[in-house]
Amino acid sequence: MRVLRLLLTVALVTVLLLGCTQMSAEEIAKKMQEKYESIKDYKGVQRTIIETNGKTQVIEYEFAFKKPNKFWMYDKRRDLLMVFNGNKMWTYDKKNNTVTVINVTAPSQEFKPDYSELVEDILKKFDVKLVGTEKLFGKDCYILELKPKRSALYQSIKMWIDKEYWFPLKMQISMKGLNMTTEYIDVEFNTNMSDEIFEFKPPKNVKIVTKEPPKFEMFRSVEEAQKHVQFKILTPKYTAGCELNSVMVTNNSVHLSYMNKYEGRFFAVEERPNSSVDSTIPTENADVEDVKIGDTKGKFVKIFNVGMVVFEKGDLLIRVSGNLDKDELISVAESIS
Repeated sequence: MRVLRLLLTVALVTVLLLGCTQMSAEEIAKKMQEKYESIKDYKGVQRTIIETNGKTQVIEYEFAFKKPNKFWMYDKRRDLLMVFNGNKMWTYDKKNNTVTVINVTAPSQEFKPDYSELVEDILKKFDVKLVGTEKLFGKDCYILELKPKRSALYQSIKMWIDKEYWFPLKMQISMKGLNMTTEYIDVEFNTNMSDEIFEFKPPKNVKIVTKEPPKFEMFRSVEEAQKHVQFKILTPKYTAGCELNSVMVTNNSVHLSYMNKYEGRFFAVEERPNSSVDSTIPTENADVEDVKIGDTKGKFVKIFNVGMVVFEKGDLLIRVSGNLDKDELISVAESIS
C-alpha cells in the first residue's frame, strides 16, 4: 500500500514539473492536490523487470487500491494474496495453506503528502526534461527524463505519464549495475469498487496465524535508541565514507542506516538478539557463500546489486547490507563493536 501511494505521489510531482518553468512550487502543489483528490480508487497489473549481473527477474501482481487506505494484491507466481480493509490485513499463502492475520489497533490514516515540500525536493535533486509523447497501453502519455544533479545512485530515470491522471504507466530506472523497468498494465481509475473486495474470509481447513502489527520508532542518535532496547547497540568504526542517516528500533531489533548521498553509496546494519544466521538468509534469487568476519564464520549473500554480510557477535545476529562491494561490506562488519 505504501509503495502504491509513493508511486502515485512521485508521478504527480514529476508530471507537474512539465510546467516548472512557468509555475511556482505553490502553484504546482495546488494542481497536484486537485489531481490527487480526483482519484478515488484504481486497479491494474504491476510488472517489474529487474536486470543485473546477467540475471533477470520478473515480478508481477494484480492490485486494487481504494482511498483512504484499502488495498488488495495478488502475486500469481507465488500464489500469495494480501488484503487490507483499513483495520485488518490478511496474507493468504495458498501453497502453504496458511493465512496470517494482523489486526491494526489504530486505523491507518490516509496518506496526505506535503506537495510543496515534495516539489521543491525534486527540483533540487533532478533536472527534468520532457522528451516526447507516446501512446502506451492505449493511453496518451508524456515521456519524462530525470537526471540527478549530484547523486550517483541513479544514473537516469525515464517515465511514461498518463496525461489524464498523471500516473506513471511505465518507469525505467538505471542504477550502477542494475536496470529496473516497472509497468502498470490495464490500469483503471475511479471504478467505484465495492468495499467487499477488501474483505477476506479464510477457506476451511486453512492454518490461521495471528500476529501483532510491527512497531517501530525513529531516533536521531544511537544514544537515544539505546534507551529502548534490552541489548547494547554496536556501531561500525569503518563506514566507507558514509554517514549515519537514521536509527530505527522495531520489535527489539535495531536498524542503523548509513548513506553517502553524493556518491550514491549506502549500507544498513541490523542487530537483533537470539537469532541464527541460517534462519535469516534469503534464498530466492540469491547467491550465498561462506565468509570470515575476522575469526567468525558468516555468510555473504548477493541479491541483484545489493550485498549482505550475516554473522553472529555474542548474543546478537548482525546483518550488514548495501550497495558497497563485498570487501567493503566485510570491512564494515569487522569494525562493528
